Amino acid sequence: MAVSAGSDHTCAIVNGGAQCWGFNRDGELGNNTTTDSLVPIRVPGLTTGIAAVAAGYSHTCAVVSGGAQCWGANVNGQLGNNSTTNSLVPVQALFP
Repeated sequence: MAVSAGSDHTCAIVNGGAQCWGFNRDGELGNNTTTDSLVPIRVPGLTTGIAAVAAGYSHTCAVVSGGAQCWGANVNGQLGNNSTTNSLVPVQALFP
């Protein structure tokens, strides 16, 4: 198990999948809502194969086979998907 704490949310790798809890205003929990959670919830689509997870200020990224997927706030392009639009679900980071 690995755990990473952001500003107001936390994520962990549990049995190979990502689970997050806490503040969710910008979609930091990756569950397609902006509802806060007091308990860990699974990140849909990231239930197996997660090698690492990192929680930022108001976004989160996970290392998966074939790259990285990120979700949450994206005002400065921190999701790496050539956009500045927040994402409530994981999106593939674009690597050259």
